[in-house]
Amino acid sequence: METPHSLIAWRPWLAVAVLGALLVWETARPYFEFYGGGPAARRTRGRHGALNLALGGLNALLVAVIFAGAWLATTEWTAARSFGILWWTDAPPPCAGRRPCSCSTHGLMRGTG
Repeated sequence: METPHSLIAWRPWLAVAVLGALLVWETARPYFEFYGGGPAARRTRGRHGALNLALGGLNALLVAVIFAGAWLATTEWTAARSFGILWWTDAPPPCAGRRPCSCSTHGLMRGTG
C-alpha cells in the first residue's frame, strides 16, 4: 500500500498526465465542430490554440506581476504604519530559526527584513 507521502510526490505528475490525456482526446474528437474539416480547419484550429496559449501566458504574467506588486505594497504599508497583529504583540517571530527566505514577509512587516 502506498504511503501518503509517496502519493503526494506523484500528484503533480499525475495532474500533468491527466491534462495531457484530455488535450489529446479533445484534439482527436472535439466537443464542438466549430472548424468543419480538412487542412484549412486544422490550420485555423492550430492558430486558435496558439492564440489561447499566448493569452494564457500573458494572463499568468500579468497576474504574477500584479499580485506580487500588491503583496509588496501591502507589506510596505503595514511596516510604515506599524499595522497588524505582528505589531500588537511582543511575541518572538513565528519563523525564528528558519531560512531567511521563508520569512521575508514577516521581516518586511516588522521592519527587520
